[in-house]
Amino acid sequence: MDGSYFQVTLSILKEGNELGIPAFWLQPGAEDAAVRQYVDENGLSSKVVLGGPCVLVDGDGVTRSLL
Repeated sequence: MDGSYFQVTLSILKEGNELGIPAFWLQPGAEDAAVRQYVDENGLSSKVVLGGPCVLVDGDGVTRSLL
């Protein structure tokens, strides 16, 4: 996959983090090592769903399990 795709993800995470967005759900495959590193280094691990379920398929069930 084109690396610029992951740069978009990284840019959104950085901007959202600066704005105080409380949580992010990344679609499967929308992350690479740089995205994972940013999440880890910026303490966002508990605020970012990545490498996991698809929000369109499993979103309702995952959301209910968190409430």
